Amino acid sequence: MLYEIHEATIVAADVWKEDDDRVSVVLQFQLDGDARTIVGKYEICDPSAEAEERGRMSLAEVCRAVGLARFQDVDDLVGKTVEIRFDARPATVSAKRPK
Repeated sequence: MLYEIHEATIVAADVWKEDDDRVSVVLQFQLDGDARTIVGKYEICDPSAEAEERGRMSLAEVCRAVGLARFQDVDDLVGKTVEIRFDARPATVSAKRPK
């Protein structure tokens, strides 16, 4: 995989509650000195224990990176700067002709 590492500022944070009892924290990162934004979705309540654990651990890593042991509101993360690593390949969409 082709990874890029950038400093980024968290510019938006939200909690998504889905119909199937899933809850995610969604963070939008603005790459410093770059027009690109990256969206991170962290599952914090999921029927899959592995997905939930992965999401909680990743979100805890973000919190540690910005110097927060915990937060009361996702808005506590907005404005904080972190170093992020992400897959730099462009997203692709696959399509085929309808039958």
